[in-house]
Amino acid sequence: MKNAQIISIARFMPEKIVRNKPQNDLPDFFKPPLERRFAWPDYNAGDMGAQALKNLFKQTGTKPEEIDMIISSASIQDFVNISVGPDIQYRSGAKNARVISIDTGCASYLSMLNTADAFIKAGQAKKIALVTVTNFISRLGGFQKSHMSKVLGDGAAATLITAGKESSILGAQEES
Repeated sequence: MKNAQIISIARFMPEKIVRNKPQNDLPDFFKPPLERRFAWPDYNAGDMGAQALKNLFKQTGTKPEEIDMIISSASIQDFVNISVGPDIQYRSGAKNARVISIDTGCASYLSMLNTADAFIKAGQAKKIALVTVTNFISRLGGFQKSHMSKVLGDGAAATLITAGKESSILGAQEES
């Protein structure tokens, strides 16, 4: 039985950089980043997720129609009661892919890896794209100004998963 293997990871970062003034009066642990990437209003979750996936296709030479499944997670969905996954699928050209949305908060990526591993082990998929989107930093003014906020900003990443060697992903523990 084959396990899932990470082949490559691509990203998309919005161009808009917002600089923070240095907080020299705070201990290093509490200092916010000096700059963040902001997506809104130029990009929504679908825009960033589709671009990250297109970057992954270009980086790996994978054709969109070769993807069997897209597993996605987004901080803020673009539509009420509809995951960003179908929008990413449509805009990336991955017309043969099934779409699953997983939201387990900060553990979403790990949950998506475990789900991809299970589908590959079961022989239900050969190539899976994981797409994560963070798109809330540019929308939450108070969060941006908080000295407790360490989040660097908005962006998206796409990971290509295929069958690999036994124990390609060594282990995982999920907690929410």
